[in-house]
Amino acid sequence: MPAEAASTFPMHEGVLTRRGDASRSGVILAGACVLGIIGVALWAIMGSSTRPDEPVPVAWDRQPCTYCSMHLGEPAFAVQLHAAGGDVLFFDDPGCYFAYLADHPTEARTTWFHDLHQDRWLPESMVKFLPVATSPMGWGLGAVALDTEDAMSVGAARALVLAGRRGDGTRRELPAR
Repeated sequence: MPAEAASTFPMHEGVLTRRGDASRSGVILAGACVLGIIGVALWAIMGSSTRPDEPVPVAWDRQPCTYCSMHLGEPAFAVQLHAAGGDVLFFDDPGCYFAYLADHPTEARTTWFHDLHQDRWLPESMVKFLPVATSPMGWGLGAVALDTEDAMSVGAARALVLAGRRGDGTRRELPAR
């Protein structure tokens, strides 16, 4: 081999290579490994964060209401909104839920209301509301099963809240935001 070829193509373990090819290959291989590890980690994180199809457990007396920031302490009035993006928003009173949606339109996958009389969650499509004397934020609404007599629809309850009225129709002001 001519001398000039030997300086351009050195011998490495019996293989003729260009100078620097071995170190560049090592960098490329190391980069590919790092990207592969990151990809596997992201896949594991995203794959494990499946969206719940049913109500999730509530950390009673620790979970703050998304609207008023008070802790959810009375299960009979709790609401959880499962947003289309996967977030779960909690509310301590149905009125807080309706007021929040008026200020922050959110695409909901499902909304669950805790039953006023039983320890169970009802999807929004299966709920109506009764006026009650007291509720955590004073909206005076309690969620009940769809077949409950004399109960108002979700739309009627929402309209009362947005008009600044309690479940019994008396005036209640929305907090300044």
